[in-house]
Amino acid sequence: MVGKSRSNPVTDEQIISHYRESQSVYKTAAAFGIGSTTVHRVLKKHDEPRNGLELYRQNATMFVGQEQQIREMYERGATMKQLREQFGEASTYAFKYALKRAGGTLRENTAPLVRDGEIEKIRQMNADGVGQVGISLALNRSQSFISRTMRKNGIDTLEAQGEKHSRWKGGRYKDGNGYIRAWVAKDDPMVVMALNDSHVLEHRLVMARKLGRPLLRTETIHHIDGNHSNNAPENLQLRQGKHGKHVVMCCLDCGSRNVGHVRLD
Repeated sequence: MVGKSRSNPVTDEQIISHYRESQSVYKTAAAFGIGSTTVHRVLKKHDEPRNGLELYRQNATMFVGQEQQIREMYERGATMKQLREQFGEASTYAFKYALKRAGGTLRENTAPLVRDGEIEKIRQMNADGVGQVGISLALNRSQSFISRTMRKNGIDTLEAQGEKHSRWKGGRYKDGNGYIRAWVAKDDPMVVMALNDSHVLEHRLVMARKLGRPLLRTETIHHIDGNHSNNAPENLQLRQGKHGKHVVMCCLDCGSRNVGHVRLD
């Protein structure tokens, strides 16, 4: 496997695989719910050629002066194959941009988007506990395609089914930084703290439930013993802003670690 797992978790290998298929940093970032800078960093680290912008510019500027001819032929029912025979080999995007410049629009694609047996494979892999990213890599499809296909065919993900899913394991996992992430339901008041994968950092969730409210973005949680996976309430302290390692708030007079916020009169 290329690289190590990151916190959401998505591997370098998955990012590179999706980019090679889409040739778009932004589509890859959106597919995995990560930032475009992360995608750029991964591609640079592995010396992956980045020609997505070059291809976009090439497609966006092809057929200059031929836009109206392309639109008229396309609106008379010509297929992309016929357009290529007439105007030369080019991607669908090149014709799409030419049509757009001429004020035309693409017809709705009536061709079947799902391959034979693909829905059954998605359904079985999902039932076996494979996530959307894993399914997308196994079927050589984008994660967004898998997500859209599952929604259209009523295939609930593990997160959507929760405890009803046959492979439900409590909705907890340890991310690449050693923190525990816990799944929260959509109707949970703490869902506003959820990350891109519908999970909340468990130490923040524990403190939020203790306080009876979602945490502010400026509020951080310190692990007293330094163990990121020890989320016992007595091991957590609420802080404002960043906090250093191996530091704990305590009373300077008595040494008590039972420190909290007190409202001023």
